Amino acid sequence: MRMWQLLFLIFTFIIVCNEAKAGDEEERKTESVVQAEAEMKKTFGTLPSWMMAYPENARAAAWEWSKAIEGPGVIPPKYQQLIALAVSSQIPCEYCTFVHREFAKEFFGASEAEVSEAVALAANTRHWSTILYGNGIEKEGFRSEIRNIIAHMKAQAQESEPDTE
Repeated sequence: MRMWQLLFLIFTFIIVCNEAKAGDEEERKTESVVQAEAEMKKTFGTLPSWMMAYPENARAAAWEWSKAIEGPGVIPPKYQQLIALAVSSQIPCEYCTFVHREFAKEFFGASEAEVSEAVALAANTRHWSTILYGNGIEKEGFRSEIRNIIAHMKAQAQESEPDTE
């Protein structure tokens, strides 16, 4: 057997093995996507357009990430939605603002006052961010100033607490 024939056989073997391996990976991806889509359908009653917009090979991972971020955590679900609403109203994203306002109110019982306050807090943050950046406030000096303000406010709070002795 000539050298080029041997090399051809080796390369053919490598290609066939890699294709078989890629086929196995594709099956696993397909199974995970099928499982993720079944969970989405059970959870939402449909396959949401925003999840189906993900490429198929990333859909299962996107679903897992979404469940981990917006699932049970340290922050109660209503406040998760109010935070997300505040952020989405400042990005701004009409889609996100709608979904987080609806979930906060209709599913987690947020009041109009809570929704209004979350959005106002976001607007206040955007306002001060504009002032700070636009005027070029020096970052390290600002951080030091905030630490001093917090220390002062803590001291004031301790002075106003009644003696328990």
